[in-house]
Amino acid sequence: MKTNRVARAGLVPFIALFMLSGEAFAQCSTNAWTAVFGSAQARGEATSPAGKTYEQSCGLTIDFDANDLDLPAYVTTDTPSNETVISARFYLLQEALDLQSGDLTLLKAGNGGTVEFELLIRSTGEVNHLVSRYLDNGVLEEDSEVIALQNVWQAIEVAWSAGAGDGTFELKIDDISQFARTNLRNGGAVVNDIDFGVVNDTLTAEGNLVLDAIDVRRAGAPGLLDISELGNISTRADVRTGDERVIGGFVVEGDTDKCVVVLGRGPSVGVPEEIRHGNPTLRLMMGATEIAINDNWGDSPEAEIITNLGLAPDSPLDAAIYACIPPGPYTAILATTGGLGNIGVGIVEVYDADVGTPYLYNISTRAPVGAGDFRAIGGFIVEGPLPKKILIRARGPTVEVQEELRLPNPNLRLFGSTGEITANNNWGDAPNSTEISETGLAPTNPNESAILIMELDPGEYTAIVNGIGGTGIGIVEVYDLSGGVIAPQ
Repeated sequence: MKTNRVARAGLVPFIALFMLSGEAFAQCSTNAWTAVFGSAQARGEATSPAGKTYEQSCGLTIDFDANDLDLPAYVTTDTPSNETVISARFYLLQEALDLQSGDLTLLKAGNGGTVEFELLIRSTGEVNHLVSRYLDNGVLEEDSEVIALQNVWQAIEVAWSAGAGDGTFELKIDDISQFARTNLRNGGAVVNDIDFGVVNDTLTAEGNLVLDAIDVRRAGAPGLLDISELGNISTRADVRTGDERVIGGFVVEGDTDKCVVVLGRGPSVGVPEEIRHGNPTLRLMMGATEIAINDNWGDSPEAEIITNLGLAPDSPLDAAIYACIPPGPYTAILATTGGLGNIGVGIVEVYDADVGTPYLYNISTRAPVGAGDFRAIGGFIVEGPLPKKILIRARGPTVEVQEELRLPNPNLRLFGSTGEITANNNWGDAPNSTEISETGLAPTNPNESAILIMELDPGEYTAIVNGIGGTGIGIVEVYDLSGGVIAPQ
């Protein structure tokens, strides 16, 4: 049974957890076992695949060639003693793994040769799958559901408990429950040893298997590490045609692909029906190259994935795109379907669709800025346990459209859960204008606005842009100047 991992609230999208990199195993876990041994190859050598800055190190990279392994490619802990509840959580990147035939045992927990549960990677054609086995009435059962692995970072979580008729086993990927088995008949079963990595080295395989943020615990627990990161923006604005389309921009930082869901909503926007956009069309672009296009989200070939992520729009006329994309700058263009009769207020949103991928450094939206319901309203989240250094800009005079269409004097207001936090009209008048200038991101026009918060606490925020003495096309931008930082729970 799959469950939604995303709860949508107003204009504020969800931001996922992230992974980290490093070179050891036991130091990653704050509530795990510390007696760890295994080969230096398996322990990892300065693994840093994420392209980020972290406070801890706990990566495991295995350069795997089944026909030429000098040492066993696994890490073993023998500290567990008659454990009846075990959970494990880690990030997996099958970076260059060529599993040509058979199974690769990734995680095994057992007692004196009796395996209580294990996870395997199995190749069926061109796609690698994750396979689960668990003890039921003394027999190691293989679950009928196999999960296709993507070529991006994925968070794997497994929880097992023994019991005489009430044992359980659950597998999650990217915080989505793939299946949960109950009433397992494994009374008296216990775990006394755990192997992790490439436990079985007898297969025909080669390439790199990269694991990170490894956490094995005696009882069920949340993820080992929390990330403090910027949630993406969702901007509500008046959607028109030509230069007055709504254009969302974002930058993927890192060195592996990121999966995103981009939404273009109109009929489901919470404004009076007569001013809603009737039928938006959405295009995802990288420069001049079109990555994907969608009109009605149910027609998307990834509609099931979007639904399982809990991100399906409420109206069949809304648009949605799911895509896994490499690092770089992107734009999401929200335009009009069916002529001028469908112009109106719409929302463009970009969500992280996976766990453990590169982060979003800069998020922005270009849109017509009017008054009242036609103001540009951007929502974002600071997610995680730590505050963030955030810069928000509202631009108009420097927007690259015809001069007569530009917003001449944007005004920026920042709101949190308790009301207005601060506001700015001309960035040079800000009390911390020197610090804004030192970021290298100060607006180049004195009539444009900027807000710099050195420590913005985790929470949901709204940036509202309106014009002083005029309307026109403007841009609202949010920069994460801290980067992704992971801290132990």
